[in-house]
Amino acid sequence: MDLIMHDFRGCGLCPLVNCNCSDYKQDIKMKFVKDRWEDNWGTFVKVNRTGDITNGSARIKDNVVYCASDDFDYVSLKEIEII
Repeated sequence: MDLIMHDFRGCGLCPLVNCNCSDYKQDIKMKFVKDRWEDNWGTFVKVNRTGDITNGSARIKDNVVYCASDDFDYVSLKEIEII
């Protein structure tokens, strides 16, 4: 299945904003294609390394991925590959 990654800019600008997006929630495995950094009280720390594989969830409708998240936060669709 070929998936198209939507340019996620927040829930308010999502095309799924007028429907219940949880209807499209699917469990996924994602592989990070670049390092992911997060702010930890003013210091940036590496959360995921390139090649890390983790479980998460995504909102997918008609083979378009609108957003993805891991256990903690939303993940940039430019940083992951869904496997």
